[in-house]
Amino acid sequence: MFDLILPKEKLISLDDCRLCSEGRNNVGTIGKKAAVIYKTGTDSAIDWFITLQRSNISHPNSGFTLMLLPLGHLTAFSHVNSSRELAQNYGLTFGIANYAMQRVRYEEDQVSEVSLEAEEHGDILFRPTAVIYGKCASAINTQEHFHIKTYTLDGDVDQPSPSDTEWIKRQVFDEPDGRGKYVKALPVVKRELGEERYNLLASRLVEICNNS
Repeated sequence: MFDLILPKEKLISLDDCRLCSEGRNNVGTIGKKAAVIYKTGTDSAIDWFITLQRSNISHPNSGFTLMLLPLGHLTAFSHVNSSRELAQNYGLTFGIANYAMQRVRYEEDQVSEVSLEAEEHGDILFRPTAVIYGKCASAINTQEHFHIKTYTLDGDVDQPSPSDTEWIKRQVFDEPDGRGKYVKALPVVKRELGEERYNLLASRLVEICNNS
């Protein structure tokens, strides 16, 4: 049983895992799917890295998504308890990723027309908000290598979700066959960042993450 909760072998980076492969890239590497913006080190047993994702479910023009991953092929969140160094580096990576995200958001907010207009009326629109979720190995997850995403709370994702709001507070509809009930939610669509924005974000995030 405990072999499932904690890894029974030394944590390594696998050759046939795409996420492990991304972790072997140098900081600043911009790939088709992700750009590596920060690494705590190069040891697959204890180190983590952060990527900027090309695909994004937040606002296509102002939002973006960061992903936190261990260099080693960990498949369960409980594996973080394998060592104190691994857990400490997770905390460091989590803090840096979210700090960098909010720095970029704040910088972009300060030059936006909506923000400038609000400031003239004494309003403050910027809030350091984000959504964080993670996935690990499961029967329906195609990626074993667990990963944690933090993305901006805008666009399609800026709506209540089951994780933080009782959906029963929404209008409830009956199934036509009378067998159940449901609520309506807005569709969340994944879109790719434009090439120019993707590259500019990657460059700025590398600068912030590695000088904070």
